[in-house]
Amino acid sequence: MLPGDRVDLLFSTDVVGEQEGTGGKVSVYAIQDLEILQIIYKPAPSEEGEGQNQAQSSARIPKTLIVAMEPQDSVVLKYAIDTSTSLDLVLRAVDNRRDFEVDSVTINTIADRYEFIAPRPVR
Repeated sequence: MLPGDRVDLLFSTDVVGEQEGTGGKVSVYAIQDLEILQIIYKPAPSEEGEGQNQAQSSARIPKTLIVAMEPQDSVVLKYAIDTSTSLDLVLRAVDNRRDFEVDSVTINTIADRYEFIAPRPVR
């Protein structure tokens, strides 16, 4: 990823269901078409490391992404971070700026799509 690239944010969180077979992990295509403004990298490890090869010591590992987003989207992101939700970024093609209609996904959604019986929670 580079500044100027565009990404989508997905997250998964646990929800509580009121009936057996409901609740569990839900994955959501949460925020779309974010522009990366800046990438802040972790400091490089010292060149005097314990047996590190050149490829490992020169790798740049992102620490923070600064993105442009709408105020409501920033509140969604804050909620996800505050609840220790699993977050993933998906890189868009350079010419792809459209919004997608995507349903949230649970184990039941996957079971229906791939025609298997979803496991029931152990009591």
